[in-house]
Amino acid sequence: MRQKVTLTSQIRIQRCSDCGAILQSEDPSSPGYLSQERVIKKQDQGLCDRCYNLRHYNSPGDPEFGADYIKILKKATTSGALVVYVLDLFTLESSFVPEIGAYLGKNVLVVLNKRDVLPKDEDDNKLIGDAKKRLVLEHIVPTGVMVTSSAKNINIDAFLKEINALRNGKDVYFIGASSVGKSSLVNSILRRYKNETDRVIQTLKVEGTRLEVMEIPLDQESSIFDTPGIYNPKSLLNQVERAAWKYLVPREEIAPRVYLSQPNQAFVFGGVAAFELVSGGKTEFTFAFSNEVAITRTKALNLEKTFASLAQTDQVKPTSAYIKSLSDLEKKEIAIPASGKMELSLFGLGKITFSGANQRIAIYLPPHVGVKAIVTDPDFN
Repeated sequence: MRQKVTLTSQIRIQRCSDCGAILQSEDPSSPGYLSQERVIKKQDQGLCDRCYNLRHYNSPGDPEFGADYIKILKKATTSGALVVYVLDLFTLESSFVPEIGAYLGKNVLVVLNKRDVLPKDEDDNKLIGDAKKRLVLEHIVPTGVMVTSSAKNINIDAFLKEINALRNGKDVYFIGASSVGKSSLVNSILRRYKNETDRVIQTLKVEGTRLEVMEIPLDQESSIFDTPGIYNPKSLLNQVERAAWKYLVPREEIAPRVYLSQPNQAFVFGGVAAFELVSGGKTEFTFAFSNEVAITRTKALNLEKTFASLAQTDQVKPTSAYIKSLSDLEKKEIAIPASGKMELSLFGLGKITFSGANQRIAIYLPPHVGVKAIVTDPDFN
């Protein structure tokens, strides 16, 4: 008798590359389900349907924070749901969503994600303390703050326990800017997930909005809702092609690079940004970027020529088809205080730290990309 050939037998025992579940085609409500439609269309066949949807349900392009998100958050807070607000430890400033604090409600768990890319010797308690100070400025008083890494499974079990403790049997809404690792955190939950209900994981259009959310049943009455990443026009990531992201977004622990600079010296970051010490004394700068971002030192006098050479000949990474000369960037000059430990946050790129001494700094970034100067320690010198 000829054996019946099913999609599952063709898949054999391959596993989903994201959640690790064995791929199967029989039960849409069970982990690892891969629909025949996606196999026929050859759409990311290494992913099960739910992981595929987590990656693609809101592409291309993420919406900005506005009325649609406010409706979702009002529904969440009115029902007493737990809101999980995900931030990116690597580029913390660019992961804050402006004006969202007024809509998060009183039961908010703030998650500081991507702990794995920061140096191991950084203190988690200090990271949490610094984040709490910033959250006050955003008018956010969280119920809890946690450090996690979805990539390295740091504190994921504790994260799940905290969710269950804080949600009081209600729904859970994940929200955050694009590229903070929000959906990767949800995937980490899915790796430990057992659906003990007769409800299925699904993508839903939120009534009265243009947004879709991923619903993951927790029990018969409550679910996790993963909302689309919020577009941040001030992030460098949203001003260059996606191909450049693999160089800008760190995948491993960053190794801060230290340079001693004289006035009128400059640095080019890949072929997408630049930095110049215009005036002031000799200064030691620490650049905390992805290890894949090339740093080229040059004289300020030669900055324009050096930048064009690097960007146009594609000698370094990352580069962008939109950026071929220094004139494609906006120049921002910043006056530095006479003392204190300084941090320059370049949204979507990383940060530069140094000791303040009345320097004048020039930063060249694509239009709209944000930069913020922060005195992290006024007494430092």
